[in-house]
Formats: sequence, C-alpha cells, structure tokens
Amino acid sequence: MKKYSVWMVALLAAGFVLTAAPKDADAALRLGADGLWMPLAFQNIETEEANAELDSDHDLASFGVSAHGNLGFDIFAIGLKLNYFNQAISFADGDDRFEELDINLMARVGIPTTDIAFFAEAGPTTSPGFDYFGYNVGGGVEYDLIGLPLIDLNLGAMGQYVNVSDVDFSINGVEETASVNEGRVMLFLGVDFSI
Repeated sequence: MKKYSVWMVALLAAGFVLTAAPKDADAALRLGADGLWMPLAFQNIETEEANAELDSDHDLASFGVSAHGNLGFDIFAIGLKLNYFNQAISFADGDDRFEELDINLMARVGIPTTDIAFFAEAGPTTSPGFDYFGYNVGGGVEYDLIGLPLIDLNLGAMGQYVNVSDVDFSINGVEETASVNEGRVMLFLGVDFSI
C-alpha cells in the first residue's frame, strides 16, 4: 500500500507541474525573429571636413529585421540578438540609404500571469557596406497576441540609441568622414518559439 501511495503522490506532483505552469516549464530555449518598422528617428550627422552638421530628415521607408536566441524561462531569459536595419535618410540635395548591423546581448523579463514582457539590449554596431564601428543601447515592451505555451506572436515597440564616430562613407556621392548620433522608435511584429 505504501508503494502505491508514493507512486500516486509522484504522478500527482508531475501532473501539477506540467499543467499549472506550462509556459515556464516549456521555455528553456527561446528562438525568434521580428520584422521592424521605424516610423520615427532623429539623427545628428556631423562632418569633419566641413566641421558642420548636415541637414537630414528620417524617411518612413526605413525597416529592419532581427533574430534572437535566449536561454531561460518565460519570466527571465538572456541571450544574443542580431538586428539589421536599412534606413532611408533625406539630405538637402538628395536621398540616401544606410545599412546597419547590431550584435547585441539581450535580457528579457516577462511579467507573471500576463502576456507582457520587457527587454533591454546593447552591443556593437557596424555596417556591411561601410567601414565603421560604434555602439547601441535599446529597450522595449512586447505583448503576446495568442498566449500559447510553445509559440508567441508578439506585437511591440522599442527605442534605440546609436553612436558611431569617424564614419568614412559616401553621402550623395561625396566622400565624407562623419560622426552619427541617432535615436529611433520602432514598432515590430515577431514570432518566438520555445523549446
């Protein structure tokens, strides 16, 4: 009789763990991807040659994608995130596009009993097409639209600050050395898979 009681208690405990907190139990590894749109950004571009600030405006046709992998649970996870941005910026004498690649450390904190999570990220910034190196910091909030244990469909917003010094690149066909400070707000839709 004692043998059966031990097995019954063990089965009840296992069932309670599996059904009471499936999101926490299932989220040891989180893999995800996001599509980003930049409706708002402010950049300050200063050239060394002319020692002047360029008059530039951010265009709405700026977008990005990101991919991340985190270890942890739904309540807290940490990992790596890659961001790629293709920005459209208007200058006084024409338009130009700039690519950017961020390689960030990321921490994510989920609020228990809700589908809301906050995240922060920081790391180096570079460009596939230009010879520069800088840094970025950012953070945001996301909401899981479907609330399933193994998959999240996230809608969110984030802000990011980017600083790059001594950039050697072509602005409207003219070679310039410049420093760039930029702040931007992004909206995103993404999918996370939990393993």
